Amino acid sequence: DIDIKLNDIKKTLNRGLLEKYHGRLFLAIGSADLSAQDFLEALNIKWDEAIQNAKRDKNRRFIHEMQNPEFFKPFGPVQNVKPCSICGMDMETTEESPGCKDCNNLIALGKQLKNADYLMEYHSAGGRFVPVPNIPVSYSITDKNNLTHRLSSNEKFVKIWYLNTTDTATGMPGKLKEYAFGFRFTGGNYMLFNSQGEPVTFSDLAGDSDAKLKRLGVLRMDVDNLGRLFKYGFISPRIDNQLRETKELYSLSRLSTLSSMLDIYFSGYLNVIVRQAKYEDRLLIIYSGGDDIFLVGKWDHVVTCAMEIRENFREFCCNHPDITLSGGMAIVTPKYPIHRAAELAGEAEEKSKSFKLQLTDAELLEKDAFTFLDKTFDWHDFQIIDMIKNDLVRVM
Repeated sequence: DIDIKLNDIKKTLNRGLLEKYHGRLFLAIGSADLSAQDFLEALNIKWDEAIQNAKRDKNRRFIHEMQNPEFFKPFGPVQNVKPCSICGMDMETTEESPGCKDCNNLIALGKQLKNADYLMEYHSAGGRFVPVPNIPVSYSITDKNNLTHRLSSNEKFVKIWYLNTTDTATGMPGKLKEYAFGFRFTGGNYMLFNSQGEPVTFSDLAGDSDAKLKRLGVLRMDVDNLGRLFKYGFISPRIDNQLRETKELYSLSRLSTLSSMLDIYFSGYLNVIVRQAKYEDRLLIIYSGGDDIFLVGKWDHVVTCAMEIRENFREFCCNHPDITLSGGMAIVTPKYPIHRAAELAGEAEEKSKSFKLQLTDAELLEKDAFTFLDKTFDWHDFQIIDMIKNDLVRVM
C-alpha cells in the first residue's frame, strides 16, 4: 500500500532528523489519492489537498516518535557540553573547534564548492556529506583535476551532476559515460577576493574605507502567491473564469516545468545578473534557488540589483500579471550580526507581502512590492523615486 510505504519513509526520515538535529528540523509530507479521472478533472483540487495535509503534518511534529519514552529524555550529551558558536547545538567541551562537527563539515564543503565542477551522488554513506541519517544517500563534490582519480578508485557513486554548466559532453572522461549524469545550477557558486587576494569580508563588500556611507545591504526576495500558481496553473480564476480553460492548462507536466524554470532562473541566471561589472564585485549571493533570493553587498548596489532582478524576472515570465516578485532590504553596518540582518530583511519582505494599493474601484494591487528604509512601495513607484534621486544627484 502506497500510504503505508510513504508513512514508513516519513518516519525513517524524521527519526534521522530527530537524532541528528534534536528536534530543530522536521520534514512534513502531505499526500492525496489520485484516480485516472482526477488527472482530467480534479488535479488542482488534489494538489491543494496534499498541501493541506502537509500543513496538518507540520502541526504534529514527531507525533510517531512521541510514543517512544526516549523522546522525552534529553537529546545528545548532557554533561561537559557547550553551545556551538555557529548553530547553537550542544557539543562536547572536549572539541577544540568553536563549531560543532556538522558546522565544520559544512564550512569545509563551502570551501570546496568555490572550485567544484561536479556533484557526486552515492546510494550509500560513502560520500563526504550525509544529509539525513538512516537514509542511504550521500554526496561529495570534486573538481576536474580530481575527477579522473575518483573514477579510477571504484567509488560506488551512481550519479554525477555538472555544476553551473550545461556542457556535459566536453572533456568527459570515458568512464564517466557509465554513470547517469546531468547538470545543476547553484546560486553564488563563486568566491570574491579583496585587493590583497584574500576572501572578501562584509566590510570589503560594504565599500572602501573612504566611502561616505559604508553600509551593507541585505536583500531577501521571493515569488508572490506561488502556492496559488501551483494550485491553478497559469490561468487563474482572476483572469479567466472559464473552468474549461483552467483545466486544459493545468497538468503535472506544466507544474514540473514551472518549478524547473523558476529554479533555473534563481539558481542559474541570477549569477549572471549579480556578476556584472557595474556591481564591482560588491555583491555576494548567500542563497538563491527555488523561488528565493538572499544576497548581501554594498547597499546602493543592492538597491539597483533588486530593481534589475525584478525587471529581468518580469521579462523572463513574459510579463504574466500573476507572476510577481516582492522583496525587502535592510541596511546595517558591516559588523552587525548577519543572522539578525537576515531577520530584518525578512521582516521587510513580509511587509511587502502584505502590501495593498487600491488603484481603482475595481482594481486592487496586492504584493508585487519592495520595502526600503521601512517604507513599502509598489515597484513602479519605487522606480519613479529612483529616477527622481538620479535627477537630484545630477543637479547637485
